[in-house]
Amino acid sequence: MLITLLKVGAGIAIGAGLGAMLGSTRSCETGGCPLTANPRRGAIYGGVMGLLLTLAFTSPSGPVLDSDSGIVEIAGAAQFKEQVEQSAEPVVVYFHAPWCGACRRVGPTINELARAHGEEAVFLSVNTDENSELAQEFSVQYLPTSIVLRDGREEARFVGVFDKTQLVEQLRTQQTASRNPSFSPH
Repeated sequence: MLITLLKVGAGIAIGAGLGAMLGSTRSCETGGCPLTANPRRGAIYGGVMGLLLTLAFTSPSGPVLDSDSGIVEIAGAAQFKEQVEQSAEPVVVYFHAPWCGACRRVGPTINELARAHGEEAVFLSVNTDENSELAQEFSVQYLPTSIVLRDGREEARFVGVFDKTQLVEQLRTQQTASRNPSFSPH
């Protein structure tokens, strides 16, 4: 939050300075002058433009997922493979990126699911900017993508914003199937 405020303040200051410089190179004789006709008007106009540009190009700060939700942040392919191989439960893999707006909308849902169903499944987080090889391995073309794995095999895929009940039903279907091997949900 502080960094964002500093960026906004710097944008306003740079815009105001540039606007004031532009306004000092012009003179107004008619009274119906544009906003940069004098240094004061130029500084105001430049500050507003600096604010708007800063807000337009400043990405939201902070993590997509909560650190206390029990979701394991994957640092590489070796850690991913280890987590998937060691899990007797289903694995929910959440592919995301910090710049992705839809990922920020789905992030709270994934946090909530991990807190509520952390004993029934393992939740993994894959930042595709840092782990592009995993995204390629799973053919992730759109973000966010959530994949449910059982025994290393893909059981379900949710692309974009999804209803959390869909994923919960998928986890429950898998639990029923694992308790009753003759049952097949397909």
